Amino acid sequence: METNAMQTKISYLIFVLLHFSLSYQALAKSLPENDFTQLAHIKTAIQPYVNDGFAGSIVVANEFGTIFSQSYGQAVPGVANFSTSTVVDIASVSKQFTAAAIMRLVEDGLMDTSDLMSQYIENVPEDKVDITIHHLLTHSAGFKRDAGRDEEAASRVSYEYKAMASKLAFGVGEQYHYSNIGYNLLAIIVEKVSKMRFEDYLFVHLFKPAGMFSTGYLRPDWSQYSVAEITE
Repeated sequence: METNAMQTKISYLIFVLLHFSLSYQALAKSLPENDFTQLAHIKTAIQPYVNDGFAGSIVVANEFGTIFSQSYGQAVPGVANFSTSTVVDIASVSKQFTAAAIMRLVEDGLMDTSDLMSQYIENVPEDKVDITIHHLLTHSAGFKRDAGRDEEAASRVSYEYKAMASKLAFGVGEQYHYSNIGYNLLAIIVEKVSKMRFEDYLFVHLFKPAGMFSTGYLRPDWSQYSVAEITE
């Protein structure tokens, strides 16, 4: 597929993450006696939040596996409760996967964090010529937070143009300023360097090796799962 022609959301950042884990009842039967103390502490720590209306799933694990797994509240009010198979939008927590993709490309010798952004993005204006991959990764490139709403559809070319036309919030490398623009550009760079769609690269090089078959944008079949509603 020609990625230049690919239509995508302005944000490459919103992922849907699905956790599968053992039920609390089955787990409790298999724990050695001293682990029940851990369970008691975990449940005591969680209970105030549950009493305050927390809705979601909580999984606690160590090097030996899952210690605690329990779901609370409604994922879709009046329709579906939360369970450990509820699909949850992790929003900007997905930036860690974008950064991991970049670092995998660095590890494979295909790029470096010291590379200028202009090696991968065309028509970079004078005020942005000194931006490096490191600046983008560390939110220090000077970009504002957004270049439009995440829900807006945009081609890769049109988003690059909008990002390059945006006014910097401060000089390159001068300070930290959280920016979705920078991470959208990093996702575009992943596509250009790998010559793969962003989600396909993540699946092949990150998700599949980690056994994460229910994480992504469009690859997984979400139709068989409850998808939690996002509330402000």
